Amino acid sequence: MKITFDQFNRQKNLHEQRKLYAHCFPESHLSAEESEAHYQWQFASFPHLHQGSASYEYAAFDNDEMVGYYAALPYRYNIEGVLCTCGMVCDVMTHPQKRGQGIFKQLGMFATEDLKRAQLHFTSGYPIRKDVMPGHLSVGWKVGFKLPMFVSFLASRAMLQKIHLSLVAPFADALLIFFNALLSFYWRKKIPFYDVESREASETSLQSLLPFIALWEKEQNFFLIKDFEFLRWRLGKKNAHYKIFFLQKSDDIVGAALVRYTNFYGIPAAVILDCMVLRDHLQASPRMFSEIKKAAFQDRCEAVVVMMSGHWGKRYQLRKAGFLRSPYVFQFISKKLNYSMEEKNFLDEKNWHLMWIDSDRF
Repeated sequence: MKITFDQFNRQKNLHEQRKLYAHCFPESHLSAEESEAHYQWQFASFPHLHQGSASYEYAAFDNDEMVGYYAALPYRYNIEGVLCTCGMVCDVMTHPQKRGQGIFKQLGMFATEDLKRAQLHFTSGYPIRKDVMPGHLSVGWKVGFKLPMFVSFLASRAMLQKIHLSLVAPFADALLIFFNALLSFYWRKKIPFYDVESREASETSLQSLLPFIALWEKEQNFFLIKDFEFLRWRLGKKNAHYKIFFLQKSDDIVGAALVRYTNFYGIPAAVILDCMVLRDHLQASPRMFSEIKKAAFQDRCEAVVVMMSGHWGKRYQLRKAGFLRSPYVFQFISKKLNYSMEEKNFLDEKNWHLMWIDSDRF
């Protein structure tokens, strides 16, 4: 076996890459993510080119067979006032029959060395599977902090059907409806001077969001740059339904959430990609979450799901909004390439505001 590594040629090898994706992610079979159209959106249409590139892609070959793939998107961050380009690593894969042979490690080293030569500042990744961690750590990645998933259940039918307890669903649903209605009533009374408005994600609603984001950025140490072009691309997945929720006080936008309605591992759910609330209005966060849950239930979702650090989970009062911390935990990991900052500060969860919008998920 002779393994070679090279930059990925999409004109020549895209069909092979899609076959490898199907082997590595069988759960995506027949989904939009498996299509070539999804690939073109993800890797060929990113709006902020870095040195002329919309993405950085690499492949490993066993003779002429593609057995590995590694990609990064040039996400832009403001790190304490410094504009940085981050290689957001995604769709990393090794053919199931070739795992355990060091291909992932070698491809990771090849790719990150090339990203360094391309003058990217650092990489980011959000693994949930423990088996990929040794390969990342062996080529210089560092573990930052945990990003648990938090879930608020609105109904139980799909979840209980998965464990063959459908007969219990009517009783469980009655309890969940009562609990969430009571919670919603409580927060409307406790936080009476705020309103929540939902709009379909569109160019008009995204433009309405930008002045608020500019205010929110001033309160952050490190943040993903969410300009109009990025948001239009990020919420531009084919066959995806997004909504934007605006938390308002006296007609001023003081908070916002980007939400996708999707099938979440067999459960119809509202997935919160991002939420932002100005510091002086954090006490109203549960009010916004209550309205997201109410709208999701009306749209027949059975859960609302969000990923964030424990630090932000406390600041957004997720527990008081009816969310439970799930046992499923992502990790923020990074490798510094052309950026120097003390590791302790760079990987401090209090400096970051990371959610699914910082990845390519959903």
